[in-house]
Amino acid sequence: MKVLAFAFAGRVSPSVGNNMVQEGEPLFSWLHLSDIHFGHGGPEGAAHRKLVLDCVLLDVQRAMKNGAPVPNAVFVTGDIGFSGGSLSSDEYRQAGDWFAKLASVLRIELHEIYLVPGNHDVARVSPSDGEVFQLITLLRKGEKKLGDALGEPATGRLLAGRLDNFLEFSRRFGPTDDKNTTKGTERLFWRRKIVARGGLPVRLVGLNTALLANDDEDNGVLRVSTSQFALVFDELAEKELVIVLGHHPFDWLSKDMDPLGWLQAKAHLFLSGHVHQQETLSVQRGGGRQFVHVIAGAGHSEPGPSESERYTFNFGAVFSSPGRPLQLRLWPYIWTKHKDFRPDVENLHKDSMSGAPKGYIEHLLAYDFSLHRTASPTTPIISEPEAEPRPSPRLSSDFEPSNDGGAPRAKNRRKPAVESPAERDAVVRGPAARQVPPPESRPGRSVRLVAAMVLLMGGVGFIYQGRSRSASRQVTPPVQVIRIPDPPYISGNGLDALVKLRQMHKVRPLQRSETSRAAAALPEGVFAFLPMSSLKNPQQALVQPAQSPDSMEVHMTSAGSLHLVGFIKEGDSQLVMSGKATAFSVSPRPFGSFQTVMSLPAERVRWVRLFGARGEQWADLQLRDAATGR
Repeated sequence: MKVLAFAFAGRVSPSVGNNMVQEGEPLFSWLHLSDIHFGHGGPEGAAHRKLVLDCVLLDVQRAMKNGAPVPNAVFVTGDIGFSGGSLSSDEYRQAGDWFAKLASVLRIELHEIYLVPGNHDVARVSPSDGEVFQLITLLRKGEKKLGDALGEPATGRLLAGRLDNFLEFSRRFGPTDDKNTTKGTERLFWRRKIVARGGLPVRLVGLNTALLANDDEDNGVLRVSTSQFALVFDELAEKELVIVLGHHPFDWLSKDMDPLGWLQAKAHLFLSGHVHQQETLSVQRGGGRQFVHVIAGAGHSEPGPSESERYTFNFGAVFSSPGRPLQLRLWPYIWTKHKDFRPDVENLHKDSMSGAPKGYIEHLLAYDFSLHRTASPTTPIISEPEAEPRPSPRLSSDFEPSNDGGAPRAKNRRKPAVESPAERDAVVRGPAARQVPPPESRPGRSVRLVAAMVLLMGGVGFIYQGRSRSASRQVTPPVQVIRIPDPPYISGNGLDALVKLRQMHKVRPLQRSETSRAAAALPEGVFAFLPMSSLKNPQQALVQPAQSPDSMEVHMTSAGSLHLVGFIKEGDSQLVMSGKATAFSVSPRPFGSFQTVMSLPAERVRWVRLFGARGEQWADLQLRDAATGR
């Protein structure tokens, strides 16, 4: 049974122009929405949802006037309906009408709106439904492989049948069907290639994380099959920027198929929903590549008696600057007491000098891209003639909407009449996760390289950002055995981030029966405290189970690495993560500007200077270079 829809764009659309990009212009931009829940609630709920979504249409226009990028696409990461259309056939009619209004406001085509299903887009089943319920139970327990079930016509149809209403609705949107893709409504997951401004090759991937969703016990039993990963990442070119859409965050999925590992290996950006709170994570596990995870929050959900209204959406865009990796910028918006959407200042990065929120969140992607820029801002961009000018650049696509309202049809591929030198000479470079210098003939070069790699694996610590919720993880394993650490953390702010760090490290408190031992002798998976005066030689310091005003928390991770844990200033995060010899201040508790939670291999500490004032303690640490140990 075929379950993949895919569309490829092999040329740069004339409207994108001649691969020339003006300074400060995004290469590719989007609006990210999730969890709108059309059909939820009675007449009162429907009226409230209409009021909020009408404000979305107004406030996205206001946001673009105030600096948010004009989207080339809309990404909707699931829970568009409430019951998969099983309770009301009107769910997806309402959704289709509203998406048409959104497309008109943004002046994009319907096939430039990309959808993936959520758990509320699936028709739930019960034991009375017999065969399909039994199949889902077996798959959730891992007693039958999801890929095998999808590959068998009978069981594949049982799984797809729960999504029939969503799949029929989604045919109006991207990616579109043609004779080379799956027929009918069995497009359970998809991929699409486009060429963005500057010749940037982008692969959009739609994962289906909701195939086994059925009840309130979904966490940890949902699966994405290996065959799904194999199809959507098939023939992936190194130069492609990979943006993955899925409803559930990766920590909701069963770890049997290592979804985090596949995302880290293949994706630069993962967009999801489901969790009704907006956040951004920069994720790196062990020595693997970094990717960014963006959770959109809920577009609308009826709040309970004690819940506040937290409706959200965000704009995103990628930019290129000389000498830097590709930059991801996010503009998060949140519903306010003024009954409109405004910038979510609690999630914005702060200026390191003034402390004021910036207008956007920025992450560097593990992707290097060279492009040609215009010599002056007045250089024209070639575009297709249109009845009315569009504010956003059109992207390369193999499809155009039909005039009769049916499914979009394939465009005639036609070479532009004029091909500029920039189009012929545009250079696209692939990801540069690590630049390895050419080998030298000097004796001992290989030995030094291996030693440097071992030090690097242990030298870079964890950084837990504040409300921006960015994260990066590497641990120090024993030299003899390189261990892969557990999946990374979900960041937070202040003491909340500390609790989440303990959960991510899977550490428990030190028991009183385990005291009278040095920190280096702690059992794996334990956290404890040691006096700040012993930070010069933390491995030999005696640990204690309870924190005192002058003690620092330490974790013995599951990889056998002793980590110091404390709070640093947000501006020092990059210093710690650089892996270079540097100095910064750390406090055992959050106070003042010390709010970012840090986890650092203890062996990198070179010297310590202690300070105290007004009942607070902190220390200046100097770190060794992670590569040389000096």
